[in-house]
Amino acid sequence: MTRVEMVDTAAMTDGSDVQSEFDAIAREVEQSEKIDNQATSDNDEPTLSDEEIADMIVTQGVLNTCMRQMRESEERMKEILDEEV
Repeated sequence: MTRVEMVDTAAMTDGSDVQSEFDAIAREVEQSEKIDNQATSDNDEPTLSDEEIADMIVTQGVLNTCMRQMRESEERMKEILDEEV
């Protein structure tokens, strides 16, 4: 008795389709990495750490508070001077 094995050609093409999908995804990833690298190299501005950004925010808040207090003091001084005249 001779044994004959059937080869599923659909399964073989499915495997090649999966491989071609992997290849396509790999190319897309490679292209996006190139674009990301170009974007970071084109950006000449230095990046700031989280600590530096937090310091800038706190400093700006302190400056805003000081400016508000100075304006309020100025208004009070004007009221005092207007009362005396």
